[in-house]
Amino acid sequence: MSMRLATVVFLLCAMISAQESAPSPASVFANCQSCHGMPQVDVPGDDLWIDRVATTACVVPAGDKSAGKRSALMAWLRADARERPRVERRARPRAEGEGVVASNIAQGSLLLGPAGGVGDGSVMIRLVWSGEKGAAASRAVPVGDWEVRGYRVQRVADDGTPWQIWGSGRGGQKLTVRAGEATEVVLDQRVHVKPRATARRGQLSVGVSVSGDSRMGLSVIRRGDRVPATYALIDGDRVTAGGLAYG
Repeated sequence: MSMRLATVVFLLCAMISAQESAPSPASVFANCQSCHGMPQVDVPGDDLWIDRVATTACVVPAGDKSAGKRSALMAWLRADARERPRVERRARPRAEGEGVVASNIAQGSLLLGPAGGVGDGSVMIRLVWSGEKGAAASRAVPVGDWEVRGYRVQRVADDGTPWQIWGSGRGGQKLTVRAGEATEVVLDQRVHVKPRATARRGQLSVGVSVSGDSRMGLSVIRRGDRVPATYALIDGDRVTAGGLAYG
């Protein structure tokens, strides 16, 4: 075999090996599924959430090195064939084996998964509200033990600025839905920020925790962009400043 042919064969084998070893979008998203559920582009906030995959720290490595992986994941998340959580958008008569759930979210959504389970698109439920009140704000949910896996809250400030908060994670509120009964989920919609700084052996470590209900990880979105977390260390004069990742 000539040197040139051997080189071509080696390159082809390397390309095939790289393709086989490259993680599929499904495997990349597998660890995110139990907290976020499959997003749905027609649910307020979800399309924007998919766009944020372009910069999220959940996909590694950061920056241009994972651009292809991120683009593939975003296309996969938008594909029509994906199995997604059942969506309840409006009040309807309860079927047999269902109760109803209401929440203090006026505009936004609530993602429920089986309590204690991992959950996937076939068993999770997303409840959506668009300003309904009273009986119109109830959503039918099958009986059983559920837990909050995530929530989105949309608000508009007095000056017209659109804001959103996105909460997600395990360990959310637990609720039991009983046939013919109503259950209310009252979420803490505040943003809890806890900065920290530690010095050791002449080195300073700075971090921040941004959390919501049940200490879920939280992202704060203003006009479609994540609000940055920044810090400044001051000792008479400004010593240093920078940004922090969160959410």
